[in-house]
Amino acid sequence: MAVVKKITSTALVLMLTIPLAAAVVVLSIVLPVQMNRRFEAGHRLGYSEGWRDANEYRDGAPEEFHFHLSWGTLATLYSSLLFMQNNIPTYVYMGRRNTFNIDQMPGHVTHLFTGYGNHIPTDHFTNAQILNELRTHIQRIDAETEGGARFHIFIEEWFMMVAWNALLTSSICESRFQITLLSSGAGDMITPAPWDASGISQFPQRRTEFEAHLQQFRNNTGIANDVAFAFNMSNGGRYKLVAAQRPNVRFLFQFPEYYILQPNLTNEVRAELMRTNIVKKQPVDLLNMLPQYRQQTFFNAVLNNPNNRVDGQPLTRALLDTFLLREEEDKPVLIVSGTWDWVGPNNDQVVFPQPAVFQQIVDEFGDDFEIMFKPHPTGMPTGTLLTWLNNNNIRVLPPQIPMEVLMWAYPDSFIGGYSSSLYAAIPASQVLFFVGDLFGTINFLDKMGFFSYATVRFAHQI
Repeated sequence: MAVVKKITSTALVLMLTIPLAAAVVVLSIVLPVQMNRRFEAGHRLGYSEGWRDANEYRDGAPEEFHFHLSWGTLATLYSSLLFMQNNIPTYVYMGRRNTFNIDQMPGHVTHLFTGYGNHIPTDHFTNAQILNELRTHIQRIDAETEGGARFHIFIEEWFMMVAWNALLTSSICESRFQITLLSSGAGDMITPAPWDASGISQFPQRRTEFEAHLQQFRNNTGIANDVAFAFNMSNGGRYKLVAAQRPNVRFLFQFPEYYILQPNLTNEVRAELMRTNIVKKQPVDLLNMLPQYRQQTFFNAVLNNPNNRVDGQPLTRALLDTFLLREEEDKPVLIVSGTWDWVGPNNDQVVFPQPAVFQQIVDEFGDDFEIMFKPHPTGMPTGTLLTWLNNNNIRVLPPQIPMEVLMWAYPDSFIGGYSSSLYAAIPASQVLFFVGDLFGTINFLDKMGFFSYATVRFAHQI
């Protein structure tokens, strides 16, 4: 096995910024070198004076109310780390309910569906119920504060039209609200960008379309009552960068370099991108901003979650410690991160890696690591794969436990697997291999040399 070393956060930054700097030189004719400085951690791609700096998440206005809505793992982590930063009255909806134990929420946080209490499964509510409940809370608060409340909605980028709908149909003017778009991870790169295949700008058309949609929300006409439109992920993807040019919208994103360093963009598109209010912020940055007691609350909410089970037992931090904390003489843990896809004429759900690839991973790493499997949150192993895992004594971790948090909590563990947003949120020194093709941000970072420890690559097999 190649020697695996830990690297400091400074080294990680250098690993990324050195190849990025080289890319900027190549693009220097159309992209000034100083532009790259905008990408230092915590700085914005664009800038709006309306946003607070350093402790922007901590101090609320006298009558400020926050709403958090997320569906995917990464956005849920962003959301939970953000509402841990303050004591502002907050309502939360988490579509992936087993990512975060809502019983562990701080006292200022209430579930969006308050009539059901906090201890509820949140994945049975319809889109219409979610939108209606969001509107109801906004309108109630607006009435109780006699129009004096300010609102801030933190929402997964795909679903941003839900926020615009709820606020504008409730007659809340834009000077009274802010929207923070939460990155969904690698997948956010596959939505329709506001430029065509040749890199020609489509920003003007998108702005015109977007403003027309907002006007219908304000007037409560047309799409204002179209729930499907509000929750259509393509609509969120289509307009998110246009929306992020408005003074009351920002987009929390791990690597905005991806956008500006696309090789075929025109000067017009690059200028448009520089006007977007994209904040480079890693979830772990938000974790490190928390006071110690809130960090402990966060880890408890993720790692002490009875909705998840491992080896037939409810998940606890103590249980995880028994097999993830290693003595000096023990093999380190290597976790295989899985995925799934629809396969065959019957569109059967198949979990990957299948045994043939898994065996290659064991052959490569089994002598030096204790190997475990973490399935995708929506794809548990069954059939042949489950039998193979049992026969080879491969422990299966709960599918909905966020691997990002697990890697933060157990920094001596390692991971590899299929392309996933999680690899953009953990130290690159913990990533040892990949399976199959890489996409979006992960592919971009890989080409820039970020994953220098992931020297082993396995081909995907069905």
